[in-house]
Amino acid sequence: MQQISLYLARFSSVGLKDQLLRKAVLEALKNIGIVVEDSAVMIKKGDVYISIHPAGKSELLLHQKELIDFLRTYPGLPAVLRVK
Repeated sequence: MQQISLYLARFSSVGLKDQLLRKAVLEALKNIGIVVEDSAVMIKKGDVYISIHPAGKSELLLHQKELIDFLRTYPGLPAVLRVK
């Protein structure tokens, strides 16, 4: 019988991709000039949701293509479909 630690090792990195994606989104937003808190970024099924004030949302829509292009070049990230 195999040890349970070998079985659980598969699940040790499940949340790391979300954390890496969140960090990359925050870095990309900082490069654009939008500063948000870590808790303002949510990730669901390949979409990135950012909770900011309306002026920030319009700025985000202006730079959405740049943001997605930056995230596509970031190594080790899952595919990002949309930023809302």
